[in-house]
Amino acid sequence: MKIEKIEDGVVLMSGNSGDYTGFIENGNVSFSVIYDDVELDNDNWEEVLGDDHLFVKLFNYMIQQRKKIDVEVFEDYVMLSMGVDDLLNVIK
Repeated sequence: MKIEKIEDGVVLMSGNSGDYTGFIENGNVSFSVIYDDVELDNDNWEEVLGDDHLFVKLFNYMIQQRKKIDVEVFEDYVMLSMGVDDLLNVIK
Protein backbone atom coordinates (compact mmCIF):
# COMPACT_ATOMS: atom_id res chain seq x y z
CA MET A 1 0.00 0.00 0.00
CA LYS A 2 1.56 3.25 -1.09
CA ILE A 3 0.49 6.82 -1.72
CA GLU A 4 1.96 7.72 -5.10
CA LYS A 5 0.87 11.35 -5.32
CA ILE A 6 -1.40 14.00 -3.83
CA GLU A 7 -2.18 16.83 -6.20
CA ASP A 8 -5.09 19.07 -7.20
CA GLY A 9 -7.64 17.41 -4.94
CA VAL A 10 -6.65 13.88 -5.95
CA VAL A 11 -4.83 11.10 -4.08
CA LEU A 12 -3.21 8.35 -6.13
CA MET A 13 -2.64 5.07 -4.27
CA SER A 14 -1.25 1.75 -5.40
CA GLY A 15 -1.28 -1.76 -4.03
CA ASN A 16 -1.12 -5.38 -5.12
CA SER A 17 -4.67 -5.14 -6.48
CA GLY A 18 -3.97 -2.10 -8.68
CA ASP A 19 -3.90 1.68 -8.75
CA TYR A 20 -6.73 3.78 -7.33
CA THR A 21 -7.68 7.44 -7.53
CA GLY A 22 -9.24 9.10 -4.51
CA PHE A 23 -10.98 12.44 -4.59
CA ILE A 24 -10.57 14.97 -1.79
CA GLU A 25 -13.55 17.00 -0.61
CA ASN A 26 -13.97 18.86 2.68
CA GLY A 27 -10.91 17.22 4.25
CA ASN A 28 -11.99 13.68 3.35
CA VAL A 29 -10.80 11.39 0.58
CA SER A 30 -12.96 8.76 -1.12
CA PHE A 31 -11.83 5.78 -3.19
CA SER A 32 -14.25 3.55 -5.09
CA VAL A 33 -14.17 0.44 -7.21
CA ILE A 34 -16.81 -1.24 -9.38
CA TYR A 35 -16.85 -4.91 -10.33
CA ASP A 36 -19.02 -6.36 -13.08
CA ASP A 37 -20.83 -9.64 -12.45
CA VAL A 38 -20.19 -9.57 -8.69
CA GLU A 39 -22.78 -9.28 -5.93
CA LEU A 40 -21.36 -7.28 -3.03
CA ASP A 41 -22.96 -6.38 0.27
CA ASN A 42 -21.90 -5.16 3.70
CA ASP A 43 -21.30 -8.73 4.87
CA ASN A 44 -19.23 -10.10 1.97
CA TRP A 45 -17.28 -7.30 0.30
CA GLU A 46 -14.03 -8.07 2.16
CA GLU A 47 -14.24 -11.77 1.34
CA VAL A 48 -15.11 -11.13 -2.32
CA LEU A 49 -12.31 -8.60 -2.83
CA GLY A 50 -9.84 -10.76 -0.88
CA ASP A 51 -7.28 -10.14 1.85
CA ASP A 52 -4.67 -8.84 -0.61
CA HIS A 53 -6.93 -6.12 -2.09
CA LEU A 54 -5.87 -2.56 -1.27
CA PHE A 55 -9.38 -1.66 -0.03
CA VAL A 56 -9.43 -4.56 2.44
CA LYS A 57 -5.90 -3.84 3.64
CA LEU A 58 -6.63 -0.11 4.00
CA PHE A 59 -9.91 -0.75 5.84
CA ASN A 60 -8.29 -3.18 8.28
CA TYR A 61 -5.28 -0.94 8.83
CA MET A 62 -7.43 2.13 9.55
CA ILE A 63 -9.52 0.10 12.03
CA GLN A 64 -6.36 -1.22 13.74
CA GLN A 65 -5.07 2.34 14.06
CA ARG A 66 -8.46 3.42 15.46
CA LYS A 67 -9.04 5.87 12.63
CA LYS A 68 -12.50 6.60 11.25
CA ILE A 69 -13.26 4.97 7.90
CA ASP A 70 -16.65 4.72 6.22
CA VAL A 71 -17.59 1.95 3.82
CA GLU A 72 -20.43 2.16 1.32
CA VAL A 73 -21.35 -1.05 -0.51
CA PHE A 74 -24.03 -1.38 -3.15
CA GLU A 75 -24.39 -4.39 -5.47
CA ASP A 76 -21.15 -4.10 -7.52
CA TYR A 77 -19.66 -1.00 -5.87
CA VAL A 78 -17.45 -0.35 -2.83
CA MET A 79 -16.42 3.11 -1.64
CA LEU A 80 -14.08 3.89 1.25
CA SER A 81 -14.02 7.38 2.77
CA MET A 82 -11.69 8.71 5.44
CA GLY A 83 -9.99 11.90 6.57
CA VAL A 84 -7.04 12.88 4.41
CA ASP A 85 -4.93 13.57 7.51
CA ASP A 86 -5.83 10.15 8.96
CA LEU A 87 -4.80 8.47 5.71
CA LEU A 88 -1.51 10.35 5.63
CA ASN A 89 -0.80 9.51 9.28
CA VAL A 90 -1.30 5.77 8.87
CA ILE A 91 0.22 5.34 5.38
CA LYS A 92 3.78 6.62 5.55
